Parts: sequence; structure tokens; C-alpha cells
Amino acid sequence: MKKRIIMLITLICTFCFLLPAQEKKLSIPVTNTTDPNSTFVQFPDLIMTPSNVVVFNEYSRETSHLYYYKDYRFVWKATAEKEYSKKRIVLGHNLGVYDFRPNALVASNSGSWVYHIELNPESIDKKNQYVTQFNQDGVSKKNTIEARSEFGKQVQTIFCDDQYLYYLATENGNELSKSKKAAEKLILNRFNAKDFSYKKIVLDLPEIEEGSNSVFWSFLGQTDAEKFLVSKNIDYRKEKYTLTIAGFNSEGKVTRTFTIEPKLDETFIRRANAIKSPISNFYQVAELDYHKEKANDTFDKVEHDEGSFSNIIFDPSAQSFYVFGLSGPKPYQKVGPINDGFYVIRYDLTGARTWLLQQPVPTALKEKGTFRVHNTPGYRNVYLQIMPDKRVVFHIQIKKDRYSWPISNDGKAGTHTVNDDTRDVGYPYEFVLTN
Repeated sequence: MKKRIIMLITLICTFCFLLPAQEKKLSIPVTNTTDPNSTFVQFPDLIMTPSNVVVFNEYSRETSHLYYYKDYRFVWKATAEKEYSKKRIVLGHNLGVYDFRPNALVASNSGSWVYHIELNPESIDKKNQYVTQFNQDGVSKKNTIEARSEFGKQVQTIFCDDQYLYYLATENGNELSKSKKAAEKLILNRFNAKDFSYKKIVLDLPEIEEGSNSVFWSFLGQTDAEKFLVSKNIDYRKEKYTLTIAGFNSEGKVTRTFTIEPKLDETFIRRANAIKSPISNFYQVAELDYHKEKANDTFDKVEHDEGSFSNIIFDPSAQSFYVFGLSGPKPYQKVGPINDGFYVIRYDLTGARTWLLQQPVPTALKEKGTFRVHNTPGYRNVYLQIMPDKRVVFHIQIKKDRYSWPISNDGKAGTHTVNDDTRDVGYPYEFVLTN
């Protein structure tokens, strides 16, 4: 879930962006903006673009306050009034009232447009979506996307470029169905940035297979000319992992497809609970690589699906794809698989491998049962941090301990550091904001 909630009375944090070569520093204060009668604090939204634009959203139940930074300098502050502010949920005795409706924040790669969106991701065919659009000078315009059946059933991703705002949605909401996902269609709902005129485009994508081995299409990111989707076919018994990448343009034309098949040298791919793009410039709704199962009345546990064997992200700054995750000394087996390292593989825009990093973890981490062999995936989080200045850092989080390795441009791991994260475990605002 994009928004994480933790029980605190007050929260005062400082998020810092470091650019070592220029020795610039940007600090953004975060204060408690929740209902004064509630003890819940919700973390704010924060997005970054490849053009060094940072947008920070500090919000309350009624309003969102957006702060826009360019090249580490403050540019403007603006406010988006919330249409859904009166729709609240009572949490229980002494917990007050809180609005759980998702708020999406997206920006174009150039930072020319920023959108604040109140949405019902599972009801775009029945519920209105409220959009506040900001240009790079902070001038805003409000729009309402009225519900209609042609939008599809389930939003996958919301993103934008300098010409359009896009809602990527499945036609029937069957992207997770083993028997129906092969016939599922992906709809590109396109809204013109100037007048919000609408066009529906059904993407002509390669068919995927039925069954649990295949993973439906999901959004990876975009360049100025192309947007990228990925689907997966996983057969861990044969150690065969096939990632199909499709490129399409703003007209919805699929321009090319190619495959990536990650393979390690004398070590083996493991499942990994990868936190995907928690800070990017698009809003990811769907999670196709793992799911939540109810453990008891108050706790949900994370269960891996097949897609968690090969995690992939796109870096628009380096124009590269990264496949990453955990590794082990023997072929994967469901009972007691041993983890002893991690891997990162970089591919160029054609799918050619440019380097492979295989890195063992330190003894202190290897000896932790929750990392080495524990079967609760939610205790092991990994994240590949990509910054606009092309820095790359790989993180492994085990409860409150975060192990971090800087990675050079030629794929070499530097000396790792260990940090104590006592805040919301698994939600790495601090991952992106520290090095």
C-alpha cells in the first residue's frame, strides 16, 4: 500500500537530499497534519523526476499542500482542496477519525506538469476522480474525471508526460486470475493536458499464458519517446525467468517487444519482497508480485507470487533496466531456501546486459534467521534506490536494520553501511533520501 500509517502523537522529521559533487542539500520539514483528535499520522507523498524536480505533499483531511523544488531549490507552494474530505472512517475508541481514500501524486519527467488526484482505483467505472493540475509555475486547474464504464475495472498505474495524463487500467479486472488473465486487456485512458479531452486506447500486447507461472503486464516507466510495460513467465524449477518488455508511444502503439532472461553465475535467484518505486514520478496501484493474506483479525501477512523471483525497475536517467533480488547457494526450493547474498543486473534499452553484480552479505546479516531462511517474506524487504544524479544503492531491510550498498556505474559494490530505522519498517522514504 502506498500510504502507510503509524501510531504516533507527533512527527517532526527532516528529509535530506544530498548531491555530493555539488555539495547541495535540501531539507524538507514534515509536521503532524492529521486530525487533532487522532493519534494516527500518515506519511506524506514525495515524488522525484529525472530532471531533478521534487514535489512534496503535506496533507490534512481537507487539503493537500504541495511544495515544488527544482535543482534542490524551493520554487513554489500551492494547495489542492479535497473533494472527498467529508467521507471519513471511524477507527475505533480513542483512535479518532481518518480519511483513507488514496491520493495520487504524479509528475512528467520534465516536471512541467504535476497532478494531485483523489481516486477510487477499484471503482473508476462507478466513482468520480478529482484532479488538480499544476504547471511548473504553480498555477492550478481543477478537473473532474466522471466515472464511465469504458475506463475499465481496475487502475494499474497513473502517470503523465508533457502532453497527457494517463490512467492504465485492466478491462475486466482479471489481471490476477489464473484462468482469465490471458484474455485480459489493458486500456490506456488518455487525457489531454491542455483541455482534458479524452481518448480510449486498447493496447495491442502479446498474449500471456494462463496459470500461476505468468504475471500480467505492469508499468515500468518512460523516456521522452517510449513508455514501458513488463510481463513475466517464471519457472523456478527449471531456473528459467523470462521478462517480456513492451514499448509503446503516447498514441498507444506498441512499437517493439524484447525479452530479458536473468541468470546468475554459480548462485541462484530467490524470491524477494521488493518495494517498487516508492518514490518515483508515477503512481503504482497494482501489485502483481506478491499479495496479502489475513493472518488474524489485526494482521495481514505478505505472500510471494511467482513474479517476486525477478524484480525489475526502469531508470529514466541512465536509460537502463535493472533486475535485482536476493540469491542463494543452491537451486530454490519452497521449504527452507537459504539466502546468502543479492544480485543486480543492468540492461540497456535494447535488453542487452551491461553488467552483473553478485554480492554476498556480511556474516552479521547472514546469521539472522529472518534473512537467511525465515519463511515470512514481510520480514525481508529489498529496494534498489535510483537517484536523478544516477547514484544507485541497494538496500536490504530486516525489521529495523537496513543494510545498504552503494553501486558504481560499472556495477561494483562499495562498502556497506547499517542503519537503524525505527520508523515505519518497509516504507523507505529514508532509503531514497540518504546515501
